[in-house]
Amino acid sequence: MHHARLKTLEDIVARNQYRFVKIGKALKEIRDSQLYKLTLYETFETYSKACLSGKPAMNL
Repeated sequence: MHHARLKTLEDIVARNQYRFVKIGKALKEIRDSQLYKLTLYETFETYSKACLSGKPAMNL
């Protein structure tokens, strides 16, 4: 029973791993280029918390 569940979860991780990498690269560029400053968020931390919570970016 537990082995089947583990296999199912490992398959999900394997199939979606590329998304994690793409998201990480996008967030790194936003941070490194300070693109978050194009919104009303003053820090990358507040921007990323809002972004990851599903709140839309507040454009100027």
